Amino acid sequence: MRAVVSLCTGCLAIASVCGAAATGHDGEGVLTRASAAALSTVGVQYTRVLHAGAGMDNTLAIIRHCEALAPPADMDAMVVSGVVTAGGALASARVMPDTMFTRCFLARYAGQRFPALPAPATELPVALLIDTATGHASNPFTHVSRTDRHGAITEASMPIYAPRPVYPQAALDDGATGKAMVLIVFGSLGTPTDVRMMASTGDPRLDKAALDATRQWVFRPTLGRPLSIKVPISFQLPTADQKSYVTPNRT
Repeated sequence: MRAVVSLCTGCLAIASVCGAAATGHDGEGVLTRASAAALSTVGVQYTRVLHAGAGMDNTLAIIRHCEALAPPADMDAMVVSGVVTAGGALASARVMPDTMFTRCFLARYAGQRFPALPAPATELPVALLIDTATGHASNPFTHVSRTDRHGAITEASMPIYAPRPVYPQAALDDGATGKAMVLIVFGSLGTPTDVRMMASTGDPRLDKAALDATRQWVFRPTLGRPLSIKVPISFQLPTADQKSYVTPNRT
């Protein structure tokens, strides 16, 4: 039997909305340009084509191929960004999170020909949130505004990649258990900029495992102010009928 590490991504507590957006990161530059382009007439027209899957019918096949090589554990979606050229190539392609699975996916996805750009566009920055279960593409951005502040923050607070902590073997052998509360501050790119322990498990080994895992989490890009959330994590010894890790609650 294996120990149980449970976390509830459906019961994340929104801690606060923090200062100003970070700047100066190449990845953020691509996403910022894509966010602005998506609001233009050409961008709206083109992203509708991409979201409809026109000309991109093999997305799910690429996902299935790559998950057979490197299963995308604890991943609901990924963000692919880049610049579509006049020839239909995706230049400066990036993907979040950065895992063996997403690298495999990006190599094949970015290598295909994208639909032709509407005239007179010669290039167009794009960003897509791709569902790993269906291959469906949608808008990855969460804009935190005064008019829909609560809804936007709630959407942004749900991670698209949330790897579970690994129960340290030494702690397991000692029968160590505990509950932690971890604060994650994530910036405009949707990646953590600060992770800290708000409530300790009482065991440094379990605390380290919780922090190591949550540092890898990825959220939807906000392209506004950084956000922070609190994540409850529980380390429990297995009972007789528990033979695997508890699946995180995604509701």
